[in-house]
Amino acid sequence: LLKRLNMNLEEYSFISGPSLGSITSGYISGSYSFATMLQMIVSMVESEKAIYSDDRFGNYMFYNISQKKLLEIMEETNKQGHYVAPCMFTADNQMIITGELTALEKMGWDVLKSGGLGVHIPYSPPAHSSMMGEVRDLFKKSFMESHEFENPSIPNICNNTAKPMVRGKEIKGSLTEQYVLPVRWTDILHLLKEEGVEQLDIIGPGKFLVKSMEFTDVSFTLKSYLEIEDFQ
Repeated sequence: LLKRLNMNLEEYSFISGPSLGSITSGYISGSYSFATMLQMIVSMVESEKAIYSDDRFGNYMFYNISQKKLLEIMEETNKQGHYVAPCMFTADNQMIITGELTALEKMGWDVLKSGGLGVHIPYSPPAHSSMMGEVRDLFKKSFMESHEFENPSIPNICNNTAKPMVRGKEIKGSLTEQYVLPVRWTDILHLLKEEGVEQLDIIGPGKFLVKSMEFTDVSFTLKSYLEIEDFQ
């Protein structure tokens, strides 16, 4: 991938990726092989299916509303006996929320009253939340305990702490614990800005990250590789 894009990791200060993107960034930074990455993904899918096999849970992307207001609506929803939780802090006016679908649908109406919008994401487990504890434990036992990771060639910023990782065991722990912790993407962007990073090279697929950059209070020069034509 790097050869096709004519990229040299030595020219970069950090690497990171949200959610599944963190698996790719671990591979690109040299912590594990491509084969190990594929085995990891298969183990994740099997672990998730073993615990969550119904569609009572889900994820919603809420946007055009501040994270602060979303958290207030989420707290009020939980007070009423439901369960919803942050999945990913995406941008200053965007967030992915996970939990019970009925609760997320109710949140959608409350968000609409506050001028925001919500879109259902077709992924059913309650991602990056405390409800994924059993999945994390199964994944840890079935895969992580039998694999060791190398130190990355460049610092890899952790999904759930927004701090740079320079040791393989840190990446191993991050990929395990991200099951139960939200993705702090906006914090990662602020860290990069504080570290003096001026340009972000974003590898797709899709325009999700590129579009979300329009709604953050930090700015970068962006170079993106999103379509198949970008890799030719």
